Amino acid sequence: MFQAGDVIFLEGSFGNKMYFIEYGEVMVQTAFFQKKLVDGDYFGEIALLKSVARTATVTAITLCNLFSLCTERFEEVCEAYPEMKELIMETATGRLEKLQDSKVEKKPEKE
Repeated sequence: MFQAGDVIFLEGSFGNKMYFIEYGEVMVQTAFFQKKLVDGDYFGEIALLKSVARTATVTAITLCNLFSLCTERFEEVCEAYPEMKELIMETATGRLEKLQDSKVEKKPEKE
């Protein structure tokens, strides 16, 4: 459970869990990008799939009930349900592309 205003994780921090939103709203934010996620959405998968630091800060907008899946359990689920891993991988790839695009679009121009 997270209350409005709680930081779930910070950009650049180590990540060993992904989260599924049972109910509530969270804001996923970087210096160049922000997106609201709601009931049924998930986040944090990039750190698990790509073995990288968190790519964004996630903050609860409302009271949230989240389920988490640690790296070890994630691997077990992916072995049992390879189609799920493929779907999550596609989502992660799309999100990484959007993050990269937003950095390029908002990058200050040189004089």
